[in-house]
Amino acid sequence: MGLFSKIKDSASATIHNETRNCPICGTEIKFIKGYVELQDANICKTCAAKASKFYSYGKKFTTLEMFQEHLAYREKNQEEVDKFNSTKVLGKTNKVYFDEDHNKFIITDRSNCKDGNPDVFSYDMVTGVNLDINEGKTELSYKDEEGTSKHYSPSQYDYHYSFSLTMHINHPYYSSITFTPCNTLYIKNALINGSVTNAANKTTTTTQSTAAKKTTTTTAKTQTTTHRTVNTRLSTTWKPDVSSNVDYQENLALANEIKESLTQVREIGREEHKLICPYCDKTGTPNPDGSCPFCGAPME
Repeated sequence: MGLFSKIKDSASATIHNETRNCPICGTEIKFIKGYVELQDANICKTCAAKASKFYSYGKKFTTLEMFQEHLAYREKNQEEVDKFNSTKVLGKTNKVYFDEDHNKFIITDRSNCKDGNPDVFSYDMVTGVNLDINEGKTELSYKDEEGTSKHYSPSQYDYHYSFSLTMHINHPYYSSITFTPCNTLYIKNALINGSVTNAANKTTTTTQSTAAKKTTTTTAKTQTTTHRTVNTRLSTTWKPDVSSNVDYQENLALANEIKESLTQVREIGREEHKLICPYCDKTGTPNPDGSCPFCGAPME
């Protein structure tokens, strides 16, 4: 057993210490430090990081040639970023920056819209925009005099709402892009916490600072103490009235404003690219393949 174990460990060490050059930049890849797998090659993480955040790639469906073509597009996109001049911005978390002089726009979560080589889209690429509001809830519990955790009767919940926009687009690499224009909205249960004004915007993250963790712990302890003093036999299950919640209505108005703006730029882009068909003499925006939307003949 000892001999086979040593052979296995030696083979494993050889694999993890193996080095290979990235086929894109030539940098040496040490497999123990990680790499990105494509269908027919492994590339370094530095090259992989140059891809757009909206670009989906992976071992099962992206070849090296496809990825290199995307990186070539990214280099050209940087030229568009350098020329981009923001004249209007909408959003809180992910923002939409508009260059109204050149009919272009950018979607990014950076405070500086040019950081990170964000994709530059032209108005005529937009084909539609949808707004989705997702409601989630967390069931609340309390501890009885013996310290046993129990659920309220009837059940009581805290609620949270996320607003997301999906932009459908005619683009070589994306058919749709989904983004959140504002933070998730959390609303505390008014029957348990005593007031519906506890609603607040909070950013959903996977990491917290030490101070944030301490604050969360303190809040949780305070909430447990409060639960011990409230009536645990409630007459109804509470749900927030979002129509009168200021934070909810503010987020809704912002999401709708962005949706309307992107819908308007779609129309501007379509008007800008209208042509007269030389075969049927009708004026219209060519189909993606350049054909007339009325007779199907080539317009360009």
